[in-house]
Amino acid sequence: MINTLDELKIRLRNIFPNIQKSCEKCRYPDCRGYIHLLEEEVDSLLNDDISVVCLNESVYLIDSFRRREDGNLDLTEFSPKCRLRCQNGDCSIHEKKPLICLSYPIIIDRYQDGKDYWVFHKQCQYYDDVSNAGQKEEIISNYMKLIDEVSPELKAKIKEAYYAYSSVVSSNYTDWDLELIKEVK
Repeated sequence: MINTLDELKIRLRNIFPNIQKSCEKCRYPDCRGYIHLLEEEVDSLLNDDISVVCLNESVYLIDSFRRREDGNLDLTEFSPKCRLRCQNGDCSIHEKKPLICLSYPIIIDRYQDGKDYWVFHKQCQYYDDVSNAGQKEEIISNYMKLIDEVSPELKAKIKEAYYAYSSVVSSNYTDWDLELIKEVK
C-alpha cells in the first residue's frame, strides 16, 4: 500500500519509460495550463522560492499567471506555459516536481459528460509515441495498477485537490483531446 505522496512520486517516476525523449521532441502545447498542487507540496516549493498562488483558500497553483497593469492576476489566459520549464523542455525543479506533472499525461479530468475520469491526454507526444509503439495499453495498465495500490487516504487527498482545482478552472475536453480510461469513484 502506498501511503505517502513521496512514495507515490518515487513509483510514478518508473511508470512512463522514456518520457523525456518524447518531451524533447514534443511540439504540442503540453506542460501548459495551471499546475495545481496538493497542500503538502506547497511548503517545499515555497522553501525553494517557487511562487505559489492560492485561490479560494484551498486551490494551490504554481504561479504561471500574467499580471494586469494593476498588479492583479490575469485569469483570462487559458493555457499558460509553466515558468519552471527550461528552454530545452526540462523541468527546473525536477526533484520536487508536483504530482500532477509526474502523473501527466495520465491524470484526472472532467469530461464533457460532467463526470471525472482517469484520462490519457492525446495532445501529448508521449501518447503518440507509445501508441505507435503498441505500448499504450501496457502503460495504462501499469498506471492503474499503481493507482490501485494508493491508500484510500492518499487517494482522497489527490481527488480533493483535483476537485478544488476544477471548481475554479474549467476544462472542455472532447474525444479529440482525451482517451477515457476509467471513471473516478
